[in-house]
Amino acid sequence: MNNIFIRQLNTADSDELFWLIDSNRDYLGNWLPWIAHTISKSDTEAFIHKSLDLYQERKGYFCGIFIQNRIVGVIGATEYSDTSNAMYLNYWVSAAWSNRGIATQAGRQLIRFLESEWGIDIFFITLSDKNIASLRVAEKLGFQFSNTLPDSNQNTDSLIANHLYKRLKENPDDLFSEI
Repeated sequence: MNNIFIRQLNTADSDELFWLIDSNRDYLGNWLPWIAHTISKSDTEAFIHKSLDLYQERKGYFCGIFIQNRIVGVIGATEYSDTSNAMYLNYWVSAAWSNRGIATQAGRQLIRFLESEWGIDIFFITLSDKNIASLRVAEKLGFQFSNTLPDSNQNTDSLIANHLYKRLKENPDDLFSEI
């Protein structure tokens, strides 16, 4: 799919983004704990405002994932710590667009931007070992398993993130060799 692009979210996206979240609530709720707290358009607007604040502080960058000018998901990165060039990567794609390589392509775009424009050279992702699609995305983006997070096994019914994956900027060409 060559018509996939990412762009920073803005308040004009709030209606479409809330509709996408709301219509994918059951699907996304398996992996993303914040879904249960996103109950109105104002919650989505607050997220967008917070993401714009993080961008201004250079502590985060959130983009819509678009196909034919329609939002199909979100990808973003947040600061790992004040003292490192590392960020947490996170992403989701609606059920209708999952398993099509969209998150992988969006991830490549965001990683390329953050490495070249912000100097980020380490990325982390937290994932559930049950989320096979996201594990495949992380693998394709060059992430490797780092460790199991503390307290991740307290609730064995939970599918929420419990494993940490890490990607180092070693060879920038490796990330884009499959494009």
